Amino acid sequence: MAGTHLFQPHRNVQDGRTRWAWPADAQPLQPAPLVAPVSAPAPGPSSGKFTLTELQSYTPGAEEACLVVALTSAIPPARMPANCASDEAYVLPTLQIGPELGKDCIQHPSDLEALAVAVDAAVRRLQDEWRVRRVHLFVSAPATATLLVGQKMQARHQAAYVCHEAFGGPGSTYSPTIELTSTHVRELVSGQGQSIELQA
Repeated sequence: MAGTHLFQPHRNVQDGRTRWAWPADAQPLQPAPLVAPVSAPAPGPSSGKFTLTELQSYTPGAEEACLVVALTSAIPPARMPANCASDEAYVLPTLQIGPELGKDCIQHPSDLEALAVAVDAAVRRLQDEWRVRRVHLFVSAPATATLLVGQKMQARHQAAYVCHEAFGGPGSTYSPTIELTSTHVRELVSGQGQSIELQA
C-alpha cells in the first residue's frame, strides 16, 4: 500500500475530532469470541484480529470459488446467487474473512495491516493452492477495508474476480456488478456487458 494512505471516517464524532483522521486515542479493536459454529480456521493470518475460515471445502478440479469478507455484517448463503450457494449451503468452495465486528471494526492503522495479512492468506489459498480461475467476491466492510481488498486484486497475476453487491439494503440478495480479468474490467449490471481494456 505504498503511496496510498487510508483513513477510516468515524461516525458519531465527539470532542471535536475530525472524521477524516484516525482518532488520537484509538486502539486496535479486539474481536469478541466467535459464538456461531464454523469449520476449522484455514492456516493463514496470525495476528488474531481477523480469521480466515474455510466454509466449503475445495473439490479438486473446481474452477470457481467464493471469498466472503464479512466484517460489518454476516453474508449467509441465502443472500448469495444460486451459482454460489443454495438455500443455506455453499455450492462453491468458500473462504471467509471475519469475524463480524460491526461498523467500527477498523479503528487503527494496525487493523488494516491485520486485514491485509488475512486477505493475502486468502488470495494465496485461492490462487496458489486451489488454482481457481474465477473468484466470486462478497464484501461487507467499511470503505477502507473494501479499498484494501481491491488493492490486493492484481489483475495480471490472478484469477478473474466477480464483485457482488447488495443493492436492496440489509438482508437483500447479492448480485454480480463488475468482473475484473487479466485483460479487462466489465460491468455486469446493465446487461450490455460494457468493458474497458486494461493497459498492458
